[in-house]
Amino acid sequence: MRALVFTGNEQAEVRELPDPTPGPDEVLLAMRASGLCGSDMHDYRAPPERLQARPVPVVPGHEPSGVVAEVGTGVSNVEVGDRVSVYHWQGCGMCERCRGGYAQWCPHATAYSIHHPGAHADLMVVKARDCLPLPDDLTYATGAYIACGVGTGWSALRKLDPGPEDTLAVFGLGPIGLAAIALAAPMGCRIIGVGRRAARVEAARKVGVDEIIDIDQCDDVPAALADFTAGGPTLAYETSGAASAHQWLMASLARAGKAVFVAPNPEPTISIPPAIGKELVLMGSFVMPVQEFWPLTRFLIRHAVPIDELVSHRFPLDQGPEAYRVFDSSECAKVIIEWPDR
Repeated sequence: MRALVFTGNEQAEVRELPDPTPGPDEVLLAMRASGLCGSDMHDYRAPPERLQARPVPVVPGHEPSGVVAEVGTGVSNVEVGDRVSVYHWQGCGMCERCRGGYAQWCPHATAYSIHHPGAHADLMVVKARDCLPLPDDLTYATGAYIACGVGTGWSALRKLDPGPEDTLAVFGLGPIGLAAIALAAPMGCRIIGVGRRAARVEAARKVGVDEIIDIDQCDDVPAALADFTAGGPTLAYETSGAASAHQWLMASLARAGKAVFVAPNPEPTISIPPAIGKELVLMGSFVMPVQEFWPLTRFLIRHAVPIDELVSHRFPLDQGPEAYRVFDSSECAKVIIEWPDR
């Protein structure tokens, strides 16, 4: 099979690797779509020596969507020919966290593309229990985006619970911020996007943003947010990880407002006193608990959420290195690798 492999220092190449074979409780997927995510960039930018220390070639991609091509022994939840998205975190399956649907919190958690070969390959072996049924109403591209970006956006928005009386400020217009806008639009709130890059601003306008603050053309983001609102946004969704965005959020959020933070920043960026004086609710959100997949897919179908319109670039696997160059430039919205529907 062909597979994209990171070689270090922002380089990647397509190699021929042996076809994988599913073991007990595993399935073999023929890939149809595999999304690029900001998390992939840590390995993409890593030095070669760090990647060479890994026990297997670094095949990236933790947003898989495909067709079951073969099943191993003991598999009963999927059959050959089934369309599936894949939950990208694996737990032990037996602990309290796993049983509650939070495999990403399992003490023994592993992930595709980090601990196991990822989805940027013609074929991929996954645990049968990680296969999630992709409704016929949703495309493979949407199924891939759900696996991380859309799922993360959904889980964070559920914590904010926006409604018609709310104004939601979305800081960062990358793939997760754009997914949050697309999902929030049917919820009835007013949405203000805060970000940059023409392709991302255009994508935000396609899926329901009401106002845009382009940070390259704005000297005072909190003041601009105040101009659009009475007392500041009631809700904030932070997906950029930038210290400046954290500070703008804290300065602009309305009294008793709620904020959810999706992207990490290793440095302390928030002053607590404003949160006390304004009685803010600040929350973190880390990917999507697996049980949210079914409410999410029902919501996407019921409201005809235009997730596919957020895909600005589609590449075949042979052009995977170019896909990463485009994604690394940020002059894009969502980027995916696609296979023909064989």
